[in-house]
Amino acid sequence: MTQPSVPSPTFSRRSLLAAGLAAPLAIPVAARAQNRPTIDAPSPLLGRPAPEFQVETWVQGPPQTMAALKGRVVAIDFFQLWCPMCNAFTAPLFAHWAHQRFPEAIANGRLSLVGVHTVFEGFDYQSKERLVGYIAEKQKRYPVGHDLKRPEHFLPETMRAWGNIATPTVAIVDRQGLVRFHKAGLFDHNQAAALIEQLMVS
Repeated sequence: MTQPSVPSPTFSRRSLLAAGLAAPLAIPVAARAQNRPTIDAPSPLLGRPAPEFQVETWVQGPPQTMAALKGRVVAIDFFQLWCPMCNAFTAPLFAHWAHQRFPEAIANGRLSLVGVHTVFEGFDYQSKERLVGYIAEKQKRYPVGHDLKRPEHFLPETMRAWGNIATPTVAIVDRQGLVRFHKAGLFDHNQAAALIEQLMVS
């Protein structure tokens, strides 16, 4: 499904389900087998320092570190380019935040958006080369890293460090570097935007 250049201002679980886009939340087989937390369980990272990025390469933008991003609010989109819900929900949402909701805050350094392409399946298809075209298509005009994959681990390193159980996962980190929001799957994007606004002034 082709995404419009300007995303809809509203996203709902009902509309995504009706479009057949909410069901295929990409959850790693290993996570299911190990009985890890469900997408509705509170994240153990809330209130704790955000783990560092462990990225193989930054496909777009300068390299990012959580240490260097302290002092600004950070919203992170952990995604895969073939993940249906990433394409239907978080990609247009981050484009909306970047181009309509928060462009001034991003320009003056109060907010940073970061994408992490965190691949745990379909490695041949979800390549760094294909990611370049995807970034342009989805208007991801902010730093995007390709997660580091080590042969001894099923999941890539940033995904492991954050304890992410699925894509998409979105995290919001406050100016002190503490995780204030960490959610897999669908969520109330208006509440998330309100949290970002609150954290930028607190």
